[in-house]
Amino acid sequence: MLIPNNYQMKEVVVLPGDNISLILKPFGITGGAIYELQMLLQDKLDINKLKVGTKIEVQSFDEKFIVRLATEYGHLIEATWTRNAWKLNEITTEINYVKSKKEVLILDNIYQNSLDEGVPHSVVNDIILILSYLIDLQRDVKKHDSLIVEYEQAQSASNPRLFSHKSPNRKITYLQFNQDDKNYTLYRFEGAFYFRDGRALHGGLLKTPINGAKLTSHFGNRKHPILGYSRIHKGIDFSAPIGTSVLAAGDGKVIRASSYGTFGNCVIIEHKNGYRTLYAHLENYASNIRVNSKVKQGDVIGFLGNTGLSGGRHLHYEIHKNGRAIDPLNLKNVPQVRLEGNKLMAFNRKLTMEYNDNPSLIINESDVAE
Repeated sequence: MLIPNNYQMKEVVVLPGDNISLILKPFGITGGAIYELQMLLQDKLDINKLKVGTKIEVQSFDEKFIVRLATEYGHLIEATWTRNAWKLNEITTEINYVKSKKEVLILDNIYQNSLDEGVPHSVVNDIILILSYLIDLQRDVKKHDSLIVEYEQAQSASNPRLFSHKSPNRKITYLQFNQDDKNYTLYRFEGAFYFRDGRALHGGLLKTPINGAKLTSHFGNRKHPILGYSRIHKGIDFSAPIGTSVLAAGDGKVIRASSYGTFGNCVIIEHKNGYRTLYAHLENYASNIRVNSKVKQGDVIGFLGNTGLSGGRHLHYEIHKNGRAIDPLNLKNVPQVRLEGNKLMAFNRKLTMEYNDNPSLIINESDVAE
């Protein structure tokens, strides 16, 4: 194919203060055409509010313009201006998945130590969420514990530069956490995690519904830091920076998402089997959280703050069973069912193929306590 003499292609990076007119007008695209493009894309994205770092490819030749940009990883919008009109084309690129493996020695902070070893933020968050089912992250993690994580990362087979500002999808496929006297090894299978003997991981409420936080106050009698007298502390407190994401401890329905007396901005979730969880002193709520919203375990429900009767930024977290407050750190999760029959056979085949694993050699992971 012959390339026109006046053909040019340029990749533009959105900078602070940029808008779509400033970006496109130097290519000869008129204000009227830019407005039409905004109207055409208004249901898909607001091109006047593109994030700093967004990459836009612009091609121009013979009074024809092609504008391409990513809406999410692996998905492009291509707008072509010809004969005084825009034609829109949505492109899904081929995605390859590349496996990576990292080993982490815990020295002082499982979150920071993992980042220091090059584990991506999203994978570290997933590690913390997974381990929250198994251990008390505030008390059980010791110096010289270690973990091995294997994860898949999406990689676009074409136009990778246009996706460089987007976070690729990453999924943990294998996680091993080692302590002096315990070993937990988990494998992803059909979207969930299982121990080597086919037991499912998910088995109850999270003890730690926030990532990278420090436990600052326990359950039980204590002197209230503001009121000055002793009273029962019906939950536990975590300190972290303002705006840190707070996660739903389990699947359920939101029954409160509003200011609630001394709790300040508060979310309460109703779960199965008589359980409720409460999250207090939030800065604000996730955009989709309101009364009767359905949530899944690990969904972001709000952001840590300092509202209500609070002596400093923190999350106050309570678990209630049939109306009675219980200590989240002593919560005993119920083990889930095991894979059986054809599912177990498929699981064993997968492990044999991917990990050279012998199904007869069952690793004796510590049980999730009942």
